[in-house]
Amino acid sequence: MAMGFSGSNAGIGEIYKKVLYVDVEAGIRKYQELLPEVSENVKPLYETTIKNLELLLSQMQEFGVRK
Repeated sequence: MAMGFSGSNAGIGEIYKKVLYVDVEAGIRKYQELLPEVSENVKPLYETTIKNLELLLSQMQEFGVRK
């Protein structure tokens, strides 16, 4: 029973990692697209968000997470 249960979830972690990778990429693109349109007060927040998402993506790549 335990083997069947764990076997039914085999590979699900890899799927979650790939979905997360694509979501982070999409987030970066979205904030980059919006950046020219936001007010000067909001720009630093968006720029910081982009940098942090890029850092997260870089760290994910270092740990072997890919699309």
